[in-house]
Amino acid sequence: MIDINWNNIRCIDSSQQNGFEEFICQLARKQKIENAEKFIRVGKPDGGVEGYWICKDGFEICWQAKFFTSAISNSQWNQINSSVKTVLNTHKNLKKYIICFPHDLSDGRNNQEGKKIKSEFDKWNECLEKWTSESRKKG
Repeated sequence: MIDINWNNIRCIDSSQQNGFEEFICQLARKQKIENAEKFIRVGKPDGGVEGYWICKDGFEICWQAKFFTSAISNSQWNQINSSVKTVLNTHKNLKKYIICFPHDLSDGRNNQEGKKIKSEFDKWNECLEKWTSESRKKG
């Protein structure tokens, strides 16, 4: 497996975050999406997405990049939640939302002291339940 040092990602407009966002959009654009018609890369403000596919049935598949290279802090979880709320309000035809991080989420089952801790996966799953509920309310 290739070990990538994300801290060396190329800057765009003096920002590694911008470089990561562009990288994610390049990957998204290359995806083989059934029924895909057009990929759109957006600027700032971004409506909770870096880019998205519009499908022939009108649905959208959206990508969001979060350049968090280490454990996700509470303020970063707030940023993620804010992006989800924004995309639910701005992309009424959202079918799938893909959030990309440059690291794997931690899993509390691998705790060395034998104590259960709230891992990034645990926090992700809690947020996912909340986001799913909110998206269902919006239809």
